[in-house]
Amino acid sequence: MTAVEQVETDRHVLRLGFDHLVGTSQYDAAAELLWSVWLPLWMTGHAHEALAWTNRLTRTI
Repeated sequence: MTAVEQVETDRHVLRLGFDHLVGTSQYDAAAELLWSVWLPLWMTGHAHEALAWTNRLTRTI
């Protein structure tokens, strides 16, 4: 399975992880997660979700 396919398959788990990291003020880790999945999310048609994550993180910091 390619990395892009893996992100598509595990998108809901990644979302939960991101939510947990932001919710527990682990902003650096949340930013790293976002950075690592932004391109695969965009490639699979989920750029809106990547942008929502970005907006949430920048509003929180």
